[in-house]
Amino acid sequence: RTARLVTTFYNKRIINSLTNLLSKMDSLQEILEKNNEGASHVLNGRFFAAKRSLRTAMMKLQEFSRQTRKSSDVGFQFPSLVVETRTIPQSKTSRDQSSSHFLYRHVLLTFIDPKPSNVQVQKLHDSISDLVGILVFNLSLVYHCNALHHSTRSDLDKVVRIYRKALAALRQDSQYFQIIALAVFNNMGAIYHDLAKYQQAQKCFKAIKKISSSKSSNMLSMQPEART
Repeated sequence: RTARLVTTFYNKRIINSLTNLLSKMDSLQEILEKNNEGASHVLNGRFFAAKRSLRTAMMKLQEFSRQTRKSSDVGFQFPSLVVETRTIPQSKTSRDQSSSHFLYRHVLLTFIDPKPSNVQVQKLHDSISDLVGILVFNLSLVYHCNALHHSTRSDLDKVVRIYRKALAALRQDSQYFQIIALAVFNNMGAIYHDLAKYQQAQKCFKAIKKISSSKSSNMLSMQPEART
């Protein structure tokens, strides 16, 4: 009888653990899908809907992070992600085609890698930080495109603040840091130039040169429809 009780107890623990793992994976999948939904909206010029989807993704990620920290389950490992880019049509970013000519217009889509390579497993906190950086970058790009499309130059200072948050969320050794940092500094430099803040623009462009000259810089990741 005692052995049966012990077996039942451990079986319940295993079932609960598996249930928790599946729940986490479902939650993560919802976050990635919301990000991709936001990307789809901005590709079609639906900026308000894009903001809503991306904000929802960020709220879900905050809850995911909180629940993961509280959980006693140590079996969960953040899966490897595939990040793809899609080019936002220039017609969706600005009515004045010349004003967005130098804008990096590639939104980031996220998927769970179905065939992960045997790489070192990242810490959960680092993986979540990477995803935060991706979400905030996409959101900043939506705000930027929206400001250009509606010619609301007063919103550009807010766009810069959001771009800076995307940089702050990422670790410098993140595999996504250079992809996002190059895009952020490029777009911030373009904003500062449009606002006649040439000194700040020059600092951004110097940062691009420094990152681009890094031996580990993956410039292929900056190309349209790229996949990392």
